[in-house]
Amino acid sequence: MLDNIIGVEEAAKILNISPGTVKNKCAAGDLPAKKIGKTWIMDKNQLEEWKMSKYNQLNQFNSTIIKWEETELRTIGNPYLGDDNETYRAIAVDAENNEYEVIWEINHPDFENLTDESEACSWESPIRVTEI
Repeated sequence: MLDNIIGVEEAAKILNISPGTVKNKCAAGDLPAKKIGKTWIMDKNQLEEWKMSKYNQLNQFNSTIIKWEETELRTIGNPYLGDDNETYRAIAVDAENNEYEVIWEINHPDFENLTDESEACSWESPIRVTEI
């Protein structure tokens, strides 16, 4: 039973985030954790389930979903216009919670006058995906 109890460092590795972010998420109640004295502890199985539930909550209604090199990526925020005004960018995650920057080229000839940004890019075909 105690084999499944982990601390902040191991949770950070599982979630692919910094230990400080894990502590902040624990304190905010965003992670399934308990505090004993000054130490946050988690059940590894519950943490894995939590991680998958967060990924599974991203869907076609709240995320842009793309396939990149056989990996499904789901954006965790709305794509935003790049500083160059020629691309859209977004941060995405895979099922293992690895983060990626995804970039799409604006290819609509009359982009400035669009009322629906869904037509601005070929959303299923980004021009670059970089793991961060």
